[in-house]
Amino acid sequence: MKNNKTLATAVAVTLLGSTLSYAAPRDDKIKIQFNSIDLDKSGSITLEEFTFGSSTPNLAGGQFAKIDIDQDGLILFDEFLASKNRAPRK
Repeated sequence: MKNNKTLATAVAVTLLGSTLSYAAPRDDKIKIQFNSIDLDKSGSITLEEFTFGSSTPNLAGGQFAKIDIDQDGLILFDEFLASKNRAPRK
């Protein structure tokens, strides 16, 4: 019985490790995207920065408001990451 438990634990740790290693590169890419929009490197994105970096500036205000969860006028990385995680994937 102990061997089965050890094997199950090893499999679970291996699967968890694969999931974490899969997610990390995606988060790194999102961080790079965030940093490219954060023009003044303040660690947050203003509406002006977001509009400047947008391919659809006329829609930027509405998109910004959806991402800015706490509605403080700034998008922090956590908010940006959350918006990417809830966006439908193609």
